This record gives sequence, structure tokens and C-alpha cells, in this order.
Amino acid sequence: MIPTVKKFIETHLDEIDANDFETLYFELGKTCNMIEHGIFTETLLAAGINPIEYCQHIPDGMFYNHTFSSFIIPKHIKGIDPFAFGKCFSLQEIEIPMNVEIIFDNAFGYCRELKKVIFTNPDITLARKAFFRDDFIEEVIYNGTVDQFKKMCHRCDNPANIYSAPLIKCKDGIIDQK
Repeated sequence: MIPTVKKFIETHLDEIDANDFETLYFELGKTCNMIEHGIFTETLLAAGINPIEYCQHIPDGMFYNHTFSSFIIPKHIKGIDPFAFGKCFSLQEIEIPMNVEIIFDNAFGYCRELKKVIFTNPDITLARKAFFRDDFIEEVIYNGTVDQFKKMCHRCDNPANIYSAPLIKCKDGIIDQK
């Protein structure tokens, strides 16, 4: 374990209420880089603590550089913060549940193997770089109409890679950009 993370855990973990992991990650961000955030999450998971159970947002860097190929976002999560899944190079598919209202810049940045993204909330707000440098997204499934998808794209001043996927499946049709 990186010494900074070890020191942080030793000095702060028992000071912070287990129900306030978002604050814990915020405090961690003052002393650690994103790689250390990911290691911190791995350390908690190894200790039998699943921090995502205690958060409404997936905090900055929570799963940074993890090696899972897919991930199911819990139904209680309302937002995905920057770099929450940054550099998850093995992540191939992600389903964003209905309750997620916002995805911030770089939340899925540099997930180079990401091929499929499923949005169940047609009213979700995406930051313009939510999927930054994810150039290989092949399929987007969007639980709204083609017009809703285009409006979502229009809300972003510089649409990210998600909008240029070759195949976008909406409830009322397909946008084929091949």
C-alpha cells in the first residue's frame, strides 16, 4: 500500500463516521492522487467495507484504475463524480440506472475498452467530457426517444464521445452513425 494512503487510513478512518464516506474521499483528495484513491477503495473492500453503500454519489477516484470489465451501479446512487471510474482500462460495459441524475467530467475518462453504455434515465445530465477519451464506444442504449437523445446532446456545448458512437439505440428508433 502506498504510504500516503496507509497514513491517511491510520489517522482518519476511525475519526470519520462510516456513513460519511463522501467526506472521507474528499479529505483523502487533499493528500492523495487518484491512483491512491483507487488503492484506498481496494483496501476498504479487502477489509470487508464497501464504501459505495454509504454514498449518494460515487466520489472522485473511488474506482480509479480498477480492473473490472463491467460494473452495476447501485440503485441509490444519484451522481458520478469526476474520475470515479477514470482509467478503468478493462471496463467494457456500464449501465447507468434510472436514479443517476448527473455524470461529471471525466467520470469515465480514459476507459479505453468501454464498448457499451446503457442509460436508463432519459433526463440524465452529462458533463461534456463525462466519457473523455473513450474513443471506442460502439453502442449506446438510451431509454428515451431519438429527440430526447438529441436534446441531451444539445445541452452539452461540446458533445463527448458518447454522442458519436456508431450505434445509438433509442426507444423509438436507432441512430446509425456508421
